[in-house]
Amino acid sequence: MDSDQTKDLRSLPGRCLALKARRVSRLITRRFDDALRPWGIRSTQMHLLVAVAGCGELTQADLARLLDLERSAVSRNVGPLLDAGWLGRGRAVGKRRPLVITTAGTGLLKQILPAWEGVQQQLELELGPAAGDALGAAGTALRGDAPG
Repeated sequence: MDSDQTKDLRSLPGRCLALKARRVSRLITRRFDDALRPWGIRSTQMHLLVAVAGCGELTQADLARLLDLERSAVSRNVGPLLDAGWLGRGRAVGKRRPLVITTAGTGLLKQILPAWEGVQQQLELELGPAAGDALGAAGTALRGDAPG
């Protein structure tokens, strides 16, 4: 490997968007997970509950599309939510039974919302008000559904 290639490799971690995004994601997720731990739920699972609560009912495939998740990630996180009784299954639509939030799931969301809000506000203070907008805009642009 010549010196230019070695130099390029050394600079890669500081330039790589994938590495930067994953690092920031892990750091932010850790904050939310720490706050939600007393309730036995992770932020990734909370997002699923919120999505189902907001939509009324969703199939796992719909949930994966809505949140830009792999189906396997949805399956992995839905199982514990079903086991805990925070999600249930609605009436079958063909071969599929959509997910629905249960009374216990709604109660859990009410309990954890103040903890989530505390972390959200702290991160907004630390990162500045534009950080959330920038992350949202990046997701929109990369999905290809940016306005006009």
